[in-house]
Amino acid sequence: GQDSALLLARPGSDATQWNVVSQVATPTAQNIAVNHQGKLALLSQGNVGLSIVNVAQETHPIIVGQQETGAAVNGAVFSLNDRYVYIVDDQGLKLFKVDDQDPQQVRLVLLQTISMPSGALSVSMDASGTQLFVATGDQGVQIFDIATQFPYARYASTVSSTHRTLKALPQGNCTIYVADGSGGFRA
Repeated sequence: GQDSALLLARPGSDATQWNVVSQVATPTAQNIAVNHQGKLALLSQGNVGLSIVNVAQETHPIIVGQQETGAAVNGAVFSLNDRYVYIVDDQGLKLFKVDDQDPQQVRLVLLQTISMPSGALSVSMDASGTQLFVATGDQGVQIFDIATQFPYARYASTVSSTHRTLKALPQGNCTIYVADGSGGFRA
């Protein structure tokens, strides 16, 4: 089979054209999360887990770690300080501490697991870094407080939905935009 790849690109002289700067071959790259500093990327590798890629030098990205997660990763988001990452998978929500003391061998250390019967489809964070929004399909969007006992997630509330294709995107501090499959768009 053909390898998947992480492609790093930047706009060309014409804003409609992008030029590939570099790429890293991976077995099955499916989802990506990049830290706020733009130095570290996590690539979902299906049921294999995550590849951790140093992208600080965009012309020379390097795979600096692998992380088993126990289930297919569906999304990830870094905390605002880039020290933690929240991952959602077919089992629920997981919190990892980023251990990058050795930049050539970055590890993720599991700190918390919150099981969800239907698994989790996507994760987003509000702009202030105090709440997580976890789309769970038929169990709606689960909202977690991460400010009270940072970085640990604590269940706060639910936005109801009955559709499995739910995705959530928070905007500002007040609105969650939800693409709810056949249920349509909601805010």
